[in-house]
Amino acid sequence: MFKHFSANYLIVIIIASLSGWYAHKWFVYLATDSAKDYAKDYANSAALSQVSFGNSQFNSSPLNGSGFHSADETKKVKGNSGTTDATVHLNIQSHIEHALANGNSRELIDYFEQLNSANEADWRFALVYFKQQLSNFLQNDQPRPVIDFGTAFTTHHHDDAEISQLVAEAYLKADEPLQAIKAFYATKQQIDEASELERVSTQIHQLVYQYHSQLEQQQLWSDLLSLYEYLVSAEPEYSQYYFSQAKLFIQLKDYSNASHALAYIVNDPQLGSEATKLMDYVDRALTGEVRIPITQQGSSYLVPVRLNRAFDLTLLIDTGASISAISAAKFRAISGEARPIFVEIQQISTANGVIKAPLYRFKQLALGNQIAEDVSFIVIDNFKEADGLLGMNVLAQFNFQINQEDQVLLLNQREF
Repeated sequence: MFKHFSANYLIVIIIASLSGWYAHKWFVYLATDSAKDYAKDYANSAALSQVSFGNSQFNSSPLNGSGFHSADETKKVKGNSGTTDATVHLNIQSHIEHALANGNSRELIDYFEQLNSANEADWRFALVYFKQQLSNFLQNDQPRPVIDFGTAFTTHHHDDAEISQLVAEAYLKADEPLQAIKAFYATKQQIDEASELERVSTQIHQLVYQYHSQLEQQQLWSDLLSLYEYLVSAEPEYSQYYFSQAKLFIQLKDYSNASHALAYIVNDPQLGSEATKLMDYVDRALTGEVRIPITQQGSSYLVPVRLNRAFDLTLLIDTGASISAISAAKFRAISGEARPIFVEIQQISTANGVIKAPLYRFKQLALGNQIAEDVSFIVIDNFKEADGLLGMNVLAQFNFQINQEDQVLLLNQREF
């Protein structure tokens, strides 16, 4: 019997020697209430103490270029306070899994705060394991736990770009692009390296473009306005946001806010020229001003007009003429609904003396999109400079100015 016992005892000693830490860990597993859950981890028990995220789906993310903490980095975590007891690691993992399973972010945050005040190495080990769990949720198409727990964590610990990135990816999976954009901006604030910043910025701008196109196609203008209200505050140095915001305001005929947005970028080296053109348009819209191209002819200017919505003429602007005129040759070409109403034969004073000419009234004359109603014209012979004259009986209905430099006629509707 003693020999039998001795042999058994020797076997136990050999097994214990060979098993070492693994046998100890197995006994710890069996001692917990969740032995069934941990049993499947036994085969990988050695790896549990050196968690590596180098093969996670975020290896190509715009963070450190190699995913989450590597095995070597985890070894450094352990090295900070000597070899961390395996039981402590299992306890940390159990706490994190319990909080995640219960959906209790407050429990998780409280636990991290306890670890942070007690042992930095344990806190960092817990952080690595927590990130692994969030990554697993994403791989299993479960974005909501990542959003809830990741957001709760970053609310208390603002300097973790990896978790902010996970939250951003989760919002994308949950089809919440605006929240994803905000989470990516939170990620950007935690990155120092220039190349990584550029990569995250490019990712954000591409996402913004896609989201803008989606909202514009659906004509969700209020959502678009909210988007750019956030963007210009999140990245005020990015001039494209102001430019897109201004164009949106113009589309909605909110010229005052469009002018305000353009004022930020009129001197921008890339967009300044286009912004200035838009600003000119906005200024005209704010004042009700219309710009009509004119052609110089000697010391005079020619302007296109349309009579009775159908008949186009080119008239010479004559601020010294009290009434407008049309050449007899052009008048004879008028037909159909464009024809005017005869009024009377009128005596007209000209540079060559007093003449008699027939007076006609047109229902409408259009200068660009500005309209003059019940416009009188006389018909005169031998007028060769243009199709006729545009006199003060038309021009006096507007506040007008001839801009010789830009060669435009500026018109504002006169208020009576």
